[in-house]
Amino acid sequence: MNKLFLIGVGIVAVFMLKSAFLISTNVTKENIWIIVGSVLLIFLAVRNFLLSSRDQSRSQSSFKQETKAVTPTAIMGVDLKLELILRTVLKNEGKIQAIKLLREETHMGLKEANEFITELEAS
Repeated sequence: MNKLFLIGVGIVAVFMLKSAFLISTNVTKENIWIIVGSVLLIFLAVRNFLLSSRDQSRSQSSFKQETKAVTPTAIMGVDLKLELILRTVLKNEGKIQAIKLLREETHMGLKEANEFITELEAS
C-alpha cells in the first residue's frame, strides 16, 4: 500500500515538474511554486514511506518476541490441571484444604504451599 502511494506521488510530482518546465524553461514566478510544491510532495512522501516501514519492522519484531506470563503455577512447576483443581478446592472447601491437596500432590513444604495458595488466591 505504501509503495503504491509512493509511486503515485512520484508520478504526480513528475507531471507537476514537467508542466512547470512546459510553461517556461527558466525558473519564473509562475512555475517556482509548482517546483517547490512537487519537491515538497516528494520529500513528504519519502519521509512517510520511511517512517511507516520503520514502524512496520518494529511491530513485526515485537510480535516475534515471545512473552510468557509469570504465574505462581509456572514458578512452582504445578501443571494447569492441578491449578484448576486447587482453584475449585480453594473456592469450595477453603484455603487449608487447598494447601493439604497441594502438599499431597507435589510434596511441597508447608511454607511454599501456603505462599503458592496465597498467590493463587490473589490472582
